[in-house]
Amino acid sequence: MKWFIYTLGGMFLFFSCSSDDEGISPISVNIEEGILGTWHVVWECNNRTHIWEFYDDMTFKIQFMNDTNRGTYKLSDDNLVMRVNFKSGKKGLDEYKIIILNEGRLKLDNTIAWSIDYDFVRACN
Repeated sequence: MKWFIYTLGGMFLFFSCSSDDEGISPISVNIEEGILGTWHVVWECNNRTHIWEFYDDMTFKIQFMNDTNRGTYKLSDDNLVMRVNFKSGKKGLDEYKIIILNEGRLKLDNTIAWSIDYDFVRACN
């Protein structure tokens, strides 16, 4: 019985340690610089209808279909806070956690439950 418990415990330890736990950060660029530029929402890549642009003066522009909204953003560690000024005159606030940021990909997790998370690429293929 002891042999079975030790074997089971050893198997648990062996399989719970995976090779992807090697300390490679999913954020591989400076966030303040890496976020700048144009990002295409992956699921809209074929239509090119959903584009986000971040500028170095801490402003952004979101194009969706035929609508363009602008606002300001703030970065703090791996958090992104966006204040949107909608064309209708309304204002909005969105908060995201940056999950992945490298030269070609940006993934944002909305901190509000049941909200949209975004996956972006620099260029659509």
